[in-house]
Amino acid sequence: MTRRLRVHYYSALLRCEPSFFDERKNSAGRLTARLSGDCALVRATLGEKFALYVQSMISLVVGLALAFSRSWRVSLIVLALAPIMVAAGMLENDAMNHGSDGAASEYETSGDIAAEAVSNVRTVHAFSMHATILSRFEAAGQRAAGPF
Repeated sequence: MTRRLRVHYYSALLRCEPSFFDERKNSAGRLTARLSGDCALVRATLGEKFALYVQSMISLVVGLALAFSRSWRVSLIVLALAPIMVAAGMLENDAMNHGSDGAASEYETSGDIAAEAVSNVRTVHAFSMHATILSRFEAAGQRAAGPF
């Protein structure tokens, strides 16, 4: 499925107008990073994470059935507190995902810098831009890693 997604994504890129690639956000490095990163994310979501979700739901149902069979009063109290626990989990998940969105953008930027430098390696050599390109690449990597 991941292979099919990559093929469809790549064929859609090939059908784009040339002016599409003129925009900075649609540079070769960014599109290549998205091609590999987004497809891998889909694979991870549909693979292990989906199985974990199904396992958690089954555990919840079986746990509730056992809890109600043992003590329905305690089970009702725990069930009343469940929305608070779910809300806390959602807040934590949002906080984790918010931080990773910025990092993904910076990794795309570093991929863009690397792809441009490699595709224009003769120009980089001609103007002795090795140190400049490397410092731009390292700066993008530092921004992606964050303050920690």
